[in-house]
Amino acid sequence: MAEQLTDQDPLWNLDKETAKGALARNEKIGLFEAQGAHRWGIPPDHVTMFVDLKRCIGCFSCETSCKLEHDLPVGPRFIRVMQVGPKKVGKHTKMLFYPMACFHCGQAPCVPPCPTGAITKRAKDGIVWIDPAKCIGCKQCIQACPFGAIQFDTRTRKAIKCDYCIHRVDKGLQPACVTKCSTHCLYFGDLNQIMTYMRDKTALKLATSYQ
Repeated sequence: MAEQLTDQDPLWNLDKETAKGALARNEKIGLFEAQGAHRWGIPPDHVTMFVDLKRCIGCFSCETSCKLEHDLPVGPRFIRVMQVGPKKVGKHTKMLFYPMACFHCGQAPCVPPCPTGAITKRAKDGIVWIDPAKCIGCKQCIQACPFGAIQFDTRTRKAIKCDYCIHRVDKGLQPACVTKCSTHCLYFGDLNQIMTYMRDKTALKLATSYQ
């Protein structure tokens, strides 16, 4: 059975003022979701990207918009649409497309190996980004990333990666790939709010199926 937060839980009730603030802030997402986010290393204030695989059709508009936004040369791709299949499932042939960008890990394995501190995880939103002024192109981060998210720019001889279009996020805008997704399968923002939206959408779909 899932554990519920209580008024004695250390993640929530640190003191009376924090408890009051937590109640107000978590009014929509619920206390359980906030606790679950902490357990998985994603604080409620951190942003993330959610992919609705049922809607992705492999149009590559996210890849195209990303390369245009960041003026990337031939080769590097901050987001890659991976094709799974086609394969035979029963009497049908099925294929899946999965857009993969940097996961901005809770405990990012690419951060510790960097000898110059060029890679940091922002405390305010959890975005892992590379400071090009500090990067010396040693490729230690590329070897450390288990997902192949960090790549090498042959023009600048520095490591580059998806940073959720940090220049846009700081202005209150969505990443370029999210805005250009033709089927609206990419969601960006607070994980709890995204999950609440997906639950509402699923509940509505189930409710209308009984009418």
